[in-house]
Amino acid sequence: MIRVEIAGFTYLGLDHLILPLRAGVLAADGRALGGVPERLAMLARQLKIHVLADPADARMGAMLDGVPCKWVSLPHLGQAEAKRNYVEQVGVDHAAAIGHGRGDVPMLEAAALGIAIFGGLGLSCEAARHADLAVRHTVDALGLLLWPDRLIQSLTLSTDNAGVAGAH
Repeated sequence: MIRVEIAGFTYLGLDHLILPLRAGVLAADGRALGGVPERLAMLARQLKIHVLADPADARMGAMLDGVPCKWVSLPHLGQAEAKRNYVEQVGVDHAAAIGHGRGDVPMLEAAALGIAIFGGLGLSCEAARHADLAVRHTVDALGLLLWPDRLIQSLTLSTDNAGVAGAH
């Protein structure tokens, strides 16, 4: 669990990280993005990692060999709502989600913490509006969770009240 109290925002008690396998979030050109498997492996000590994949992407699973995570197959049609439903299934109050496309909006909106990434494919304006914060790369998003003081710095309403972070 990752616990973070953010002044003027909320208290986060995160147990789950949910992210899509598709290009731009975990992979590019059929390969894992640099640094992502290593950081996911570190986070797996604190959070349950859920990778959402289209059945057509199943062959890409090997890129995360050695990373303890749960693979979730999504229907080919209706993936946006399936992502939201999955966040609701694991518990919205205890889930963080990472995404960048319009199809990620329901998931980013539902999660206690939604992180949008720019990545090499860009960031949809709609995803940016519904996320709690945006970063340039998945590695940066994972870093926010590994080092929660970074979340506090980004989301604290006022510098007068410092948040308290701790990973358990």
